[in-house]
Amino acid sequence: MLAGTTRVLTRALSGGKWSAINEAFFHVDVPLRITEIQYHPKAAPLGRPHPDEDFEYVEVQNAGGEALELSGARLSGAVRFEFASGGVLRLAPGALCVVVRDHVAFVDRHGAREISIAGEYSGELSNSGERIVLEGPRGEPIHDFRYSDRWHPETDGAGPSLVIRDPHADPSTWALPSSWRVSGWSEGSPGVDEDAPLPGR
Repeated sequence: MLAGTTRVLTRALSGGKWSAINEAFFHVDVPLRITEIQYHPKAAPLGRPHPDEDFEYVEVQNAGGEALELSGARLSGAVRFEFASGGVLRLAPGALCVVVRDHVAFVDRHGAREISIAGEYSGELSNSGERIVLEGPRGEPIHDFRYSDRWHPETDGAGPSLVIRDPHADPSTWALPSSWRVSGWSEGSPGVDEDAPLPGR
């Protein structure tokens, strides 16, 4: 059993001669999942300094049962971010963090309230739909999908975000509109698992 992504080199001996070397990578699933996308936030009140796109964010969660190192992971596609250069390098099981478009705007809207902010990404999430790629430490794909504003029109500028229904589902299902729902919070729930029981319940 492989404990991590492994590079394997092989060659065959036939008639006293070695064949050319064959190289293959065997990828072990990294249980890091994109769990929320705020791609078209609600506009700020009149007179506030930030345009609506500054409130964008992408949330990720450790969906595994052990602590997960993030130092090799990265976002690419519409937005780009290297977790190695961010402020969150490790996630406990079930823990969440966000990568934001603009740190000041994000805190202005959502407050700090113990949200783990990994850093600011470069690029921008289109209001109509974009490709998002999440890669593991060896460049192995974890997610590679496109969201669309047609999936849930309520998330297209009205305030709520897109939230994944099941972070433990097969990563291929992230490309399906049925895998996503509208956040139950009016401006999204960054850094919060909406399905987790409230403390004391």
